[in-house]
Amino acid sequence: MIVNLISKRLVGLGLIVMVSLNVLPLRSVLADPIEVKPDLTIPIKLDPSILQLNKKLSLAWEYDLKQIGWSEPAVGSDGTVYMGTEYKYLTAINLEGTNRWNYNAGGEIIAISVDDTQTIYAATLKELHAINPDGTGKWIFKIDNGDPHSNFRTAPAFGPDGTIYTVFHGGSIDQLVALESDKTLKWSYRLKDSLGFENVMVGSDGTIYMNSDTKLLALKPNGTKKWEFEANKDILASPTLGPKGTIYFASDNELYAISPDGSKQWSTTFSESTYASPVVGSNGTIYISSAKRNLYAVNPDGSLKWTLPEKGYVFKSGATDSTGMIYSHTGSRYLYAINPNKSVKYTYDLGDNLVSTPLIGLNDSVYVKDTKGILHALGNYTVSTVSLSPTTLNLNKGDNSTLIADVSPRSALNKKVHWQSSNPTVAAVDNVGKVTGLTPGTAKISVQTDDGGFIAECTVTVKEATVSSPSFIDTAGNWAASAIIEGAKKEIVRGYPDGTFRPDANVTRAEFTVMLIKGIKAAEVSKALTFKDISNIGSWAAPSVAAAVNLGFIKGYPDNTFRPNDNITHAEMASMVIRASGLILETKPTSGYEDDSRIPDWVRAAATTAEQNGIIIVGGIPQHIFDSNGFATRSEAISAILSMLKVKK
Repeated sequence: MIVNLISKRLVGLGLIVMVSLNVLPLRSVLADPIEVKPDLTIPIKLDPSILQLNKKLSLAWEYDLKQIGWSEPAVGSDGTVYMGTEYKYLTAINLEGTNRWNYNAGGEIIAISVDDTQTIYAATLKELHAINPDGTGKWIFKIDNGDPHSNFRTAPAFGPDGTIYTVFHGGSIDQLVALESDKTLKWSYRLKDSLGFENVMVGSDGTIYMNSDTKLLALKPNGTKKWEFEANKDILASPTLGPKGTIYFASDNELYAISPDGSKQWSTTFSESTYASPVVGSNGTIYISSAKRNLYAVNPDGSLKWTLPEKGYVFKSGATDSTGMIYSHTGSRYLYAINPNKSVKYTYDLGDNLVSTPLIGLNDSVYVKDTKGILHALGNYTVSTVSLSPTTLNLNKGDNSTLIADVSPRSALNKKVHWQSSNPTVAAVDNVGKVTGLTPGTAKISVQTDDGGFIAECTVTVKEATVSSPSFIDTAGNWAASAIIEGAKKEIVRGYPDGTFRPDANVTRAEFTVMLIKGIKAAEVSKALTFKDISNIGSWAAPSVAAAVNLGFIKGYPDNTFRPNDNITHAEMASMVIRASGLILETKPTSGYEDDSRIPDWVRAAATTAEQNGIIIVGGIPQHIFDSNGFATRSEAISAILSMLKVKK
């Protein structure tokens, strides 16, 4: 038997999932292909002395890996769940419980984490794999320090600037390493006299926190020590960050609260030891399980709120959902739903002993793994509403625009919708929401969900098109003169009050995004943006930027900025244009550009696809070069958009 003490936690989500002694049976051989068990029912045992829950989860599906594996499941922001197996595979599972892809890591997967860009990191004993969201390998970082006993123990953590932090254990010496997003080593920090139970987390200011024996360490983003706090005994589980930057951790039978400056706020002593990571609820309550029989709820001031006796040994912590519901199990077949006042609301019988910390996904879905390697998915998977963006639309005759239907919740399994026009002779709509103006008049475009029959409407007004003949005093003889005039007629671009177009002026990222959205006639979106520099995005550009984000044309930078006022480069413009085109990327990208060898890998396929489809990215210069980092001009921008529209799928 192997006792698994690796722990994880979720902070600030409001859902607590408690797990106990994690005993792994003898491992089986990799057997049949992975299979999904849909349409299952789940017996629910109710405590008749307790009021009913407002929200009741149901079992949506079970996914059978036929192996246990060491790693805890992880979930991305899109709801994809990732599971590792003991026989080298990382499996991605869609919201509906179907296989998305399998990645061969070459060894048993120890830990998994997902960053803000949806890059997945899977650690084996000797390697850290970075994996793209589509399941292709990005890079592999290998331990190469000459110590045969070195191995990874925990999942990476991520700094606000995209830095990757991970720990590997080497005999009696552990090291924390900081990696760039391309796996370049930034720095390493040597940990003395360690036990190999280090876990890493990163604060919003970039401070790195980790446990090392009896110490809680705080490191600056440059790898130098900020402070350390000495506990009475060893810290065997990961520390947890509270909503105000307070650090919580357990040492033997004590729970500590430490301020961001390293000073002690308080400590609370329990009657037995705990080897778990604390979990902080949305109301600031701290939850932690003991090694023997209790789940403790502690107030933000350190006073005990309540104690709930549990049957079994509890070594892991859990999570709380957005309603404050606590999900807990003790290594048996039962998953408990516990009210914040400690009353047990439901007991879910999942059939086999549970081994992973329950994981919270989209819309408070709960995922937990059992001893047979089966992942159980519980949650609310039915449609609750649908909305349309925009709700009003003006079109010229012959023009078209695509409406966006948002089906809620995001975790709903059946998001199929049906489109209809109240007057198809005025405005027609296809099966993806593309509306075309046919004759002047008004029509209502409606979308209806297959699940539940919810309806949303958009009022469309169609007018006769008016065509003007723009002219500019500085475009005569320019290589893109005809494209500039055509773009102005289509109202994709405009000139300046002095009658100029300024074809050789640069274009900012915000300006190009507005041009692109106008070019494809996509509906602007009022959805709130999440970029850190949202205040720099002008109100004139925000709806177009939101539409481009929603359509997947832009994702921003690793530090979650958009940088709207930066001039757009040829590489960035090519990437956005090809995403908007719907063209299939070249699988073996080799362009005819003279500087092909200097085109970055991340844009090579887009650059090659653009060239082979006649999409003009660089113009007005005698050499046939791509000039990846060169700034795009206004004439290049309109030429790229118009030539893309000719081949758009």
